[in-house]
Amino acid sequence: KAYWVGFFAVDDKYRGQGMGYALLKELEKVIKERGAKELWVSSVPETKDYYQRQGFKIFMQGKIGGNPKFFCVKKLT
Repeated sequence: KAYWVGFFAVDDKYRGQGMGYALLKELEKVIKERGAKELWVSSVPETKDYYQRQGFKIFMQGKIGGNPKFFCVKKLT
C-alpha cells in the first residue's frame, strides 16, 4: 500500500524553520498507521535534493505540462 503526495509546499516566510520536515514526519506517521509501506512524491528540480535528504529515492524523471519533474519514493519502516 502506498500514498502519493501531489503537492507539498511551505510558504517562503516559514522555510528554514523545520516546518516542512515536521509536516512530512507527521504525514509519514499517519499513513504508516493506515498500513502504508511507501510514500511517493513528485518534485520540481529545485526541491529534489530536499526530498533526497529526507530519505526519498528518485525512481523516474519526466515532464508534466512541459515542466521537468522527479518522481520519488520513500520506503516506510
